[in-house]
Amino acid sequence: MENYHTHIPYHLILGEIEQNLSGTEAEELEEWIKASAENLNIYNDLRSVDGQLDLLRFYQQTDSLAAWEKARAKMVAPVSKTQMYLWSGAIAAAVILAISVIIFRQRTVIVYETAYNETKQIILPDSSTIQLNQNSAISFNKNKYHKNRYIKLLKGEAFFSVVHNEAKEFNVETGNIIIRDIGTSFDIKMDSGFIQTIVSTGSVSMEYHPTGILKIHNTPKVILAANEMGVFNRKTKRITATTNLPAGLKSWQDKKLRYVETPLYIVLEDLRRIYGTRVILADSTFKTKTLTALLNNKSQEQILQIVATSLQLKLAVVKKDSIFILSR
Repeated sequence: MENYHTHIPYHLILGEIEQNLSGTEAEELEEWIKASAENLNIYNDLRSVDGQLDLLRFYQQTDSLAAWEKARAKMVAPVSKTQMYLWSGAIAAAVILAISVIIFRQRTVIVYETAYNETKQIILPDSSTIQLNQNSAISFNKNKYHKNRYIKLLKGEAFFSVVHNEAKEFNVETGNIIIRDIGTSFDIKMDSGFIQTIVSTGSVSMEYHPTGILKIHNTPKVILAANEMGVFNRKTKRITATTNLPAGLKSWQDKKLRYVETPLYIVLEDLRRIYGTRVILADSTFKTKTLTALLNNKSQEQILQIVATSLQLKLAVVKKDSIFILSR
């Protein structure tokens, strides 16, 4: 019997990422994950944003190197030229096959990513849409999407508008959280401490899956209706629901900001979320100053100039690092 504590089933983890595990394989992977806390940590690392690409490369490289080592061991004994040619050809074919598999897999899994101060709209094969906020990334398997509407939010924030299809639910995986939906619109935001889901229309199920494997039942979950928010605490592993929604929910999409006696630190947090703006306050007491203003479809430079003028502050820009400084 395999030692689940020492053997890492790269092929099963990769198969789960690409959604092509059989029932038996899924059970084998689940058994390995549950075998120890160390296995769960390894699994979560490999399922991370960087880990998924590293896993693909490492697993294929491991197979190729194993083939070389096996062949080299056989070559210790004297061999004929014919055997040498046969082995060399077989190894070359294996390497070519491995490279072909890498290229094929990379072409079937589509990744969309945004940079600093960039948003992007994505139209999925079923005409559902995703609006990506800055510094965000999603992925999906284009060859399997019509059978399994499954998206991964790898980092950042995205707004999903889902085409109704009762036969095929729409799933978004982010960390150990699965958002299940049939046809609605909702926003998902993830950071190091929390995963937040806000429903605009329809309803969704927000579920915690310790291993990320969808076959596990009886997992903690909440049902969220329109104008409700679910928050998953990564530390406590708990999901809570509330109707107390943050102001300016869609501001990063429509660039419409409205403030009434709003503390400056909240304004600056909105600018960081929407534009990626970095602002240094020369005096920490500035953060409690309040702003009343309507700021629609303006650039970050225009907004900060209005903020500075309204609060009787001076605005300076460090162009090299794109940092703004507010001082007296």
